[in-house]
Amino acid sequence: LATKVAHYGTEQHVSVAMTQQNLAGTLAHLGDYPAAKILYEQALATQVAHYGTEQHVSVAGVQQNLANTLDRLGDYQAAKALYEQALATKIAHYGTEQHVEVAMTQQNLALTLDHLGDYHAAKTLYEQALSTIVAHYGTEAHVRVAETQQNLALTVGHRGDYPAAKTLCGHDGE
Repeated sequence: LATKVAHYGTEQHVSVAMTQQNLAGTLAHLGDYPAAKILYEQALATQVAHYGTEQHVSVAGVQQNLANTLDRLGDYQAAKALYEQALATKIAHYGTEQHVEVAMTQQNLALTLDHLGDYHAAKTLYEQALSTIVAHYGTEAHVRVAETQQNLALTVGHRGDYPAAKTLCGHDGE
């Protein structure tokens, strides 16, 4: 990071922002969410300045990463707002809600909505994402499909529908 800042003479360069995102991702994996948050915020500001808008797919990627970090920090309202922005941008960019990148953002937003106790909205987003992911991979026998079903099952369980949650987990009572 220091080398890139020295090379470009500023922290507000898109290449520096990419390095900030990579470092933030590493810090998040290590559990240092406060430090990751700072770097993601810096990268986001640089990306917005570089592209001149918050409605760019590259900006949406940073928003999603920052939202993931905010969710981990328990700032669910801020995470929700960023996920919603990223989702709208990705839908506009890909021209459809049925794109695997849109589905990944839907799942992240659904998790945050689950944390906020909005189980109905979370369930709806998980179901939309599941449909897209099954279509994308062409089978229900894919790890991404199973992960989405598991997340949906947790939300359905939070709503109290344990038989449906059990079915989603692949346990149909046999």
